[in-house]
Amino acid sequence: GNTLQILFIGIVMGISMIIIGEKTQTVAIFAEQLNYIVQLIMEFVSRLVPFFVFGSLLNVILTNQVSDIRVSTKLFLVNALVCVAFPVLYLVIVGVRLKTNPLIFLKKGLPVLLIALTTASSAAAFSTSLETCHQKYGIEKSFTDFGVPFSQVTFKPTVAVLYLKSALFAAEAYSVPVSASWFAAAFLMSTILSMATPSIPGGALASITVLYTQLGLPVSGMAVVLALNIILDFLETPADLFCGHSVLIL
Repeated sequence: GNTLQILFIGIVMGISMIIIGEKTQTVAIFAEQLNYIVQLIMEFVSRLVPFFVFGSLLNVILTNQVSDIRVSTKLFLVNALVCVAFPVLYLVIVGVRLKTNPLIFLKKGLPVLLIALTTASSAAAFSTSLETCHQKYGIEKSFTDFGVPFSQVTFKPTVAVLYLKSALFAAEAYSVPVSASWFAAAFLMSTILSMATPSIPGGALASITVLYTQLGLPVSGMAVVLALNIILDFLETPADLFCGHSVLIL
C-alpha cells in the first residue's frame, strides 16, 4: 500500500545496479523475466476489462449517477483535445527548430501513426517505429536502438494527463478535498504510473487502480475512466508515439 516508498526503493536499487554493473547481471535477468510474466498476466487481465467496464457502467445508468456521466464527458473532451494539441505543438517545434516544413515529418511518420491508431498498442508499432526513425527521419541506428524503446516506455504525456485529470475530476464528483500536498502526490504518481502502464490495450487498469487507492478516491469512479480509456487509448497511443519521435528528432 506504500506505492511511493516502493518506487523510491526501486529507483535506489536501479541506480545501485547501474553503478555496480555486470556483478548484478543475474538480478537484471531475473527482473526482465519477471516482467515477461507480469506482462502475460496483464494481457489476460486486460481481456476481462470490458466485462468489468460494462457491469460498472450499467450500474451507473441504473442508479442514475448523473455526476459520473457529467464528469466523464468533461474528461473525454479535455483528453481528446490534449491528444490533438500535444502532437501539433511538437510538430511546430520541430518545424521551427529545424527550419523545415513540419508536414514532411508528419507524412514520414504516418505508417507508425496508422498502426498505433488502429491497434492502440505501441508494442505493435515498435518495429515500424524503429524503421521510420532510422530510415525516414535519418536518426543514427545506435541512437534509435536505445531511444525508441526507451521513449515508448517512459514518454507518455497524454496518458499522464489522463491520469491527473481523472483524479481531479473524480475528486470533484465525489467531493474529495484537494490540498497542495494531494495535488503534488497526484501529479507525481500520474507521471510515474504513466511510465509503468503496460503497452497493451487495457494496460491502464493496474495504474488507475493504484492511483485511485493511494489518493483516497472511490474505486467506483474507476469504471467511467476505464471505459473512456478504451476509446482514448486509440488517440493517446499515436499521439505519444509522435511526440516521442519529435523529441528523438530534436
